[in-house]
Amino acid sequence: MTINTDPSGETTEEHVSPRSLAELARAGFAILRQPAMEVAYEVHHVRDRPGYLQDVLRGECGLFGASPQKPPLFIETLTTAAHGVGLVVGVRTTDTSSETAAGQGPAGHADILTAEGTSNKVRAFRATAVPNVSFVYDSARIFEGLMSVEVQHVPLELRHGRAIRAVMREVARIAAGVAKAPVLSMQSPVQLPPHDLSKPETDRTRPQTWSRSSAIAVRFALALPRATTALRLDVADAFAAFCRRTGVGLWLADSRSGYRTGNWFTICEHDTEKVLEAFDRSLNPKGVRRAHSCLPVTFVGPARRDAVSAILDYLDHYPELGVLGCSMATIDDIAFIHMQLAINALPGEELLPRVNAALDAMPLARAEPAALPEILSHLVTRAPREVDPNTKLRFAHRVGDHHLLVGPALPVTTDVDRGRGALWVSWEIDGSGAELRVPFLALQDALIDLGLLHPTNTPAWDRYVDASR
Repeated sequence: MTINTDPSGETTEEHVSPRSLAELARAGFAILRQPAMEVAYEVHHVRDRPGYLQDVLRGECGLFGASPQKPPLFIETLTTAAHGVGLVVGVRTTDTSSETAAGQGPAGHADILTAEGTSNKVRAFRATAVPNVSFVYDSARIFEGLMSVEVQHVPLELRHGRAIRAVMREVARIAAGVAKAPVLSMQSPVQLPPHDLSKPETDRTRPQTWSRSSAIAVRFALALPRATTALRLDVADAFAAFCRRTGVGLWLADSRSGYRTGNWFTICEHDTEKVLEAFDRSLNPKGVRRAHSCLPVTFVGPARRDAVSAILDYLDHYPELGVLGCSMATIDDIAFIHMQLAINALPGEELLPRVNAALDAMPLARAEPAALPEILSHLVTRAPREVDPNTKLRFAHRVGDHHLLVGPALPVTTDVDRGRGALWVSWEIDGSGAELRVPFLALQDALIDLGLLHPTNTPAWDRYVDASR
């Protein structure tokens, strides 16, 4: 308990919860043990191809001096691929005194290496970031949901990007305003639930095939501050109100004790007509509807409760802008917030080279979120609304010390292979010195032996260009 005295001289009391004291003690203990602790990371923005992550883990990509004799040491990773654009994040805990190849942390810039050839194009970033050691959450209090933007297998359109951005903003708004909780993860596209647990299932109604692994939907997870039924109901009601208004479908994960993960309950049925009414507007002056290209951007910095909300509130001042895909995860108390921002300019052979040339000419685009307005100006065809001072201040306060990793602009492709399925795998590694490469490559070999994965023999890129020079 703390005692405060206001200017009138009246004494008031404020009670500090035991959880807050525990978080403060944990943060102080971590700082005392490792006062200079930082997390070294690599982020790769790449044109998607099979086997890229395996090549990275084997050290066969040639980036940052990696080789088969000296592959990168990744302890944890986030890797996704959507619409022809791939993302690889790798982290390892290190001490700044021994890390000589990394960048200068949030106050400096990330080292950049680009590789370009006939089969691929990639921009890789390496730096260090300071984790938020007070970012504490209980895995038993996670609230997980999924919202569908499109349930049919249709080409990706600009309206889908605006709908995904609206869903992401609603998730961030409810997390910050209703749940008072951080967003742990966010992913799009995702696999839709194969069936509804709220309805009786028989052999006749049980699905016989996997549901599509890459649907236009958003899956998210919140870390609730307390595991009360009232809070869960308030959060669920807030999501349901948004879905009933827009027609977006809503599923919530089964959180009952003793039940396996992967079970979903339908809360709101998807209403295609309402979704079209809410988001079927082409803001491109020439009436272009199909999404043709995007710019991958990744924010990297200390995990904070409302960092995602601050970013999406800022993007909301660009009504034309869409988010075609997203991947967000918190690793070692570092937030990695990745988005594929739609390019609304008219498609043409000169579009992507022009956008990439403009980005390469921007020194701030390597590290500072302050460069975001200039970056977004190359993606839209209409002038944005004036960003209000409160949004600017909140954006600078929550993500101003993050790295902003940008590019390259890449074409959007549609995944038409409906035979792909999602496979969930987990493992435990004995020993503190173990790395991700050993079990992951063993899993790859096992899948190849079972005929579930085709081996790839992709040639190395023709040339590498150090963009930091």
